[in-house]
Amino acid sequence: MGGFIIGGLIGLTGVGGASLLTPFLLFLGANPVVAIGTDFLFNTVTKFLGFMTHLRQKTIEFGIVKELAWGSIPGIFLGIIILHLLNTLEIGSSQLLIKHLIGYVLILTSLLTILQLTLPSKYLKEKLVSLRKLTPLFGFIIGTFVGMTSVGSGSIFGLFLLSVYRVAPSKVAGTDIAHALILVAISSLIMVGTNSVNYSILILLLIGSIPGVFIGSKLATKLPVLPFKLIIIFIIATSGIYLIK
Repeated sequence: MGGFIIGGLIGLTGVGGASLLTPFLLFLGANPVVAIGTDFLFNTVTKFLGFMTHLRQKTIEFGIVKELAWGSIPGIFLGIIILHLLNTLEIGSSQLLIKHLIGYVLILTSLLTILQLTLPSKYLKEKLVSLRKLTPLFGFIIGTFVGMTSVGSGSIFGLFLLSVYRVAPSKVAGTDIAHALILVAISSLIMVGTNSVNYSILILLLIGSIPGVFIGSKLATKLPVLPFKLIIIFIIATSGIYLIK
């Protein structure tokens, strides 16, 4: 049921799955590292489906994906190394620290999503277009946080695309998903190798989420999406605050 709801919300609003799934798994009592690893593998499957759709539609700017990946791939490796180093601390301390880290990134993600909704993209581009030359550095920094928390592979990079690049609206989602797929696929391989995935939960989530995404995507053409986005932003922010309490 949880997978169906999360999949439906992703299909309806496009808001990142990791921002919803990772805190959901933590609330179920999952070990933070296992929650992150399971989320990475879940997102690899769901983002691959989205990637194939955008590939057929030719709505991916592979040049931008390449620029981001120069920095984000090393960042992912560094982030996962830091995550596993944190996990070697005393059990109570390591889990609390990782939960706090996820909480802060969730709050940041919700704030950036609000920024994306409220500030005109033209204003952002005029002020931030000069940052384009720093794309690999930005990719490295955010990639590191994604590796440590699984959160932000879509939402934060998506805001960067809207802010810095003159990407056609139809290509923002495709470019974002293509880049995110690289990050979550690499991360998934590492997490599988370190036994940091709960396959039972993963299968149940996928069974529910795939029809959920399909139904949510259909409803997106019939329902006002903005109110649902605002509700999800509130949920993400509340989850972040809960995790750092």
